[in-house]
Amino acid sequence: MRTAFWTGIVAAVGLLAGCSGESAPQGHIAGREEELREVWQMYKDHLDARKRPPAKLQDLVPYEPAAINGFGALRDDRVVLLWGGSATAGQPPRVLAYEKEVPEKGGAVLLQDGTVKAMTADEFKSAPKAGK
Repeated sequence: MRTAFWTGIVAAVGLLAGCSGESAPQGHIAGREEELREVWQMYKDHLDARKRPPAKLQDLVPYEPAAINGFGALRDDRVVLLWGGSATAGQPPRVLAYEKEVPEKGGAVLLQDGTVKAMTADEFKSAPKAGK
């Protein structure tokens, strides 16, 4: 009886593991967009508090508890933040952060005004970047 129970558990875990392949469901994209929104919130909170943009990940540590997914995405290099980039008044918003694979495959980017949008790799290459 116990063997049948554990065999069933192992089979269920195996099925679930098989469902997490590289072809990510739509929820994966939404999750990455949420990470970028959290990056924006930490960036904005730091800018408001310090009157200058963050220069390194350590600058965002005080904001991690409220944005744990965004902080983790930066820490684990799933999201790239262009450190030190700040908004320039009167100009269109520049790319501030992006999913690591955007330069090659396209994906979600964070603009300096807090907007998250999808860009192709070609759009990203020609888009103005923060700090440049």
